[in-house]
Parts: sequence; C-alpha cells; structure tokens
Amino acid sequence: FVVIYFRIDTIMLSIMKSDQVTGWYNAAYLLIFSLAFIAYVIMMSVYPTLSRLAKESLVETKKLYRQTLYLIGLAGIFILGLAALIVKYLIPLLYGDEFLPAVAIFYILTIAVWFAYLANVWLYTLNALGKQKIYTWGTALGMILNLILNFILIPHYSYLGAAWATVITEIVVGLIIFIACETVLKKGLISKPSFLPPMAEKNI
Repeated sequence: FVVIYFRIDTIMLSIMKSDQVTGWYNAAYLLIFSLAFIAYVIMMSVYPTLSRLAKESLVETKKLYRQTLYLIGLAGIFILGLAALIVKYLIPLLYGDEFLPAVAIFYILTIAVWFAYLANVWLYTLNALGKQKIYTWGTALGMILNLILNFILIPHYSYLGAAWATVITEIVVGLIIFIACETVLKKGLISKPSFLPPMAEKNI
C-alpha cells in the first residue's frame, strides 16, 4: 500500500501530463526520499529493545517510544532543513538548470518525509505491541485517499498537485497511526497480554 501511494503519482503524472513534468517530479522525489532511509536505520537499531520492553514493561516501552519520537522528530527537522538549504544548488548540479522546477517539488515533499520519519516510530511501536494490522489498514486508506487526491489535483496543479497529494496522504496516515499508537500505549491494549510477566502487568 505504501509503495503504491508513494509511486502512483509518478505514473499518473506521466499519463495526465508529460515526460518532462514526470522527470522534474522524479528528480525531486529520488533526492528527498533517499533521506527517508535515515529514519529506517534509526528504528532498526531501536526496534529490538522496543520489542523486548513491550514484553516486560509498558511503562518502559512508553518511555523509549517518546524518546525515540523526540529524537527522530528533531533529526528530521535538522536533516530536511539542511537539505532544503542546499537543494537549489544540488539539483542544477546533478540534473542541469532545466530541472529547476524540481526544487519547489522538493520543498513540498520535505513535509511528507518529516511525517514519514515520525510514522516509522509509530509503525515499529505498533509492531512491538502486536498491532501491525492498524498500520496495514491505515496505509490502505492512504492509498485510496492518494489516488483520489491525484485525480483531483494533478489536472489543475500538475507536479505541485502530485506533491501536495503525497503530503496530505502522509499527514492523514500519520495521524491515524499516531492516534492508534497513543491509544494502545495509554490503555495497554496489547494483542496478547498473557505474555507479560507479573511485574509488567503491575506497570500497566
């Protein structure tokens, strides 16, 4: 679902607009989403501990979750902010001056990637708590929303419409899984509470 709603805009642009527009969009897209890998690396290093704590103490799970969310949120602001400062020089250097429209696309997509940074924390936390299906349904909704938004925005706003469709989709999906994650952590709605030892149950 995530792959579809992050890549369907390129296909729709190529059909509804032109190869030139699609080229601008892809130039910005490849640069900005290469930065999304950083959040994935951070969460892969945190996840083993997060998964262990979910079986031992919900209190400690909440603590690590909030620390990681804060860390990735700040890291995202710093990394994406730095990238936004240099992209107007980087895109002409990599692709040529004819790709300068990609700079505006890049700026818009930084919003989506920042929410994607945070979504990594919510995703891995839900996984650790045995609530993977929430993310699946959230991204399924995001895929449908993204298709609708692209159909509406691309004819009128071209590549900028496609970029904003991605941003809106990522915000909506992010809010869904954020609310779900906070609810599970607050109420202790773990799928299989029987695997928690007695001390952990007291913490809940």
